[in-house]
Amino acid sequence: MKKHRWAIVISFIIISLILFFYGYDKIVQTVKPLTTKDIFALQLSFSRARFVQIIQSWRERQVLDNFLGHFKYDFMYLSGYTLLLICLFVLLGYLTKNGKIKLWAFMPLAAGIMDSTENVLEIWIIKTHSFISPAIFLQSLAALTKFLLIAFSIVLIVWISIKYWQSKFKGKLHTNT
Repeated sequence: MKKHRWAIVISFIIISLILFFYGYDKIVQTVKPLTTKDIFALQLSFSRARFVQIIQSWRERQVLDNFLGHFKYDFMYLSGYTLLLICLFVLLGYLTKNGKIKLWAFMPLAAGIMDSTENVLEIWIIKTHSFISPAIFLQSLAALTKFLLIAFSIVLIVWISIKYWQSKFKGKLHTNT
């Protein structure tokens, strides 16, 4: 890879890490005392009854505003992980000299789009009190798709990285013994 490409990719990785960690830290601070389990329960509710039950419980506990306040940081967080995963695919594509790997970068982009869709639907449903079953189902489907795309991206990045490093050290480990 040419030096300027390395610099660009590394710069984007640094920017994405800042967005990711700053966004995550602010989300955790904002949603307290809600936990990740509480938020996942809402995101993956899939039913109107469950979604409404969670929202009503958060209203009673006076934590719904905490949840709604986290979205400004969630968009920063999702931009961070999306950009980071895209950069890692691009970097692996350059390292392995396999341009096809760069095409996998569309997976984290799709995850970011699903996360944005989920966020917009959650905000709309809660703010307008439009507890419409199809909207809640779509919000949950977007969340599930996001989680699967992120998980698959990470697994693929790890697998490609392992294969790359195995090929780099193939034979070198046995020559020293």
